[in-house]
Amino acid sequence: MSRPKRAPGDVVMMHVDDLAPFVNLDGPVMLADRTGVYVHSFKCLACRLEFQLFSWLDDRHTASNVTCPECGKAGGLKLHWIATLNESSDFGFGGAREIFQLNPRPGSILVEEEPDAGPPAWESQRLP
Repeated sequence: MSRPKRAPGDVVMMHVDDLAPFVNLDGPVMLADRTGVYVHSFKCLACRLEFQLFSWLDDRHTASNVTCPECGKAGGLKLHWIATLNESSDFGFGGAREIFQLNPRPGSILVEEEPDAGPPAWESQRLP
């Protein structure tokens, strides 16, 4: 028996144990570092691209440490806004908004790309 096709935006229910392979237990920002859920919005003044970064820290991303994904400009040539989506330091599947609920956008299609070889880029950016 084949699975029924899902329409974009359909809710998919998963058991918590099924998420284990996707949990990152070794990264620059861990659950213990979390202060909430924030969206950092930027506008590059060089190419005018507007983009967003989601984070568990309100001060991790700044105009001076974010590189524009379109033109590659680093440094402070960007406008920066921040919005608090969730003020809890605890991760949850309840009513408060979490990053996994907002990304990817409904209707998005996964782009199959080859991963870069070598150590993760965040390895040299680990928090103290």
